[in-house]
Amino acid sequence: METVEAPYDWVTRDFHLKQKRSLEEMTGDTRKATSAAAYSWIVKARITEMFAGTPNLVLNVGCGWGRELVRFRNAVGIDLCLPYLKTARNYTPHDYVLADAEYLPFRIGVFSFICCAEVVEHLTDAKSAIDEMTRTLQLHGRLVIQTANRKWTRSRAISKEYLHVKELNKAELLDLVTNSGLRVERITGSTIPYIPTKSQFYWLNWHPFFFTFWKVLNRLLPFKWDLVVCARKTALFSLRRFFLSVLSRRVTD
Repeated sequence: METVEAPYDWVTRDFHLKQKRSLEEMTGDTRKATSAAAYSWIVKARITEMFAGTPNLVLNVGCGWGRELVRFRNAVGIDLCLPYLKTARNYTPHDYVLADAEYLPFRIGVFSFICCAEVVEHLTDAKSAIDEMTRTLQLHGRLVIQTANRKWTRSRAISKEYLHVKELNKAELLDLVTNSGLRVERITGSTIPYIPTKSQFYWLNWHPFFFTFWKVLNRLLPFKWDLVVCARKTALFSLRRFFLSVLSRRVTD
């Protein structure tokens, strides 16, 4: 995973959030959102929370400063950005680990729920990361992966400025998820696009007229800028992995 923006644009030197948007995202209440940017992240987090149910142990891959984990009781977050992890500890009581999504430092079947938002598009090997998430997920455990939808971004609207290695369309993301042995239960999206951080018009997200108009459009327009895939680990995955491991041993013997 790569850190897309300088962490100290978002957190203070003593590891507290310094932007109003970030604090609003941590509340999880769209009524308290004063910008389209915060509103969109809260909607994503709500989708994640609703699908999670009441998990025993949660893993957030690419957790940042903990804006999703604040909604869970027993959780672990991983990220490659140490300032974000230190910030997360100031806002939640969870454990945080400096680790790579493609090499999760956890044993098989530890977590009952895993969430991963705006991460896979930054990875050189998204398949390995999803395989790792599936490996560490319990049987019948649930997984939510969210990423920009290339159908709308066309790999130009976001990727150049945000170090996206490869954006995915719906078919590509579903292939990665199902080939890892997960059963897809829901495919959705969060909101229509808001003006991205690096745009010179980013400030419009907070403009009262723009924000109100954006919320109206979000209710009316059928497309969403991202993909949110909700899936479950099935017994079929366990059997598939078992037979693959047996075949692998026979080949090497």
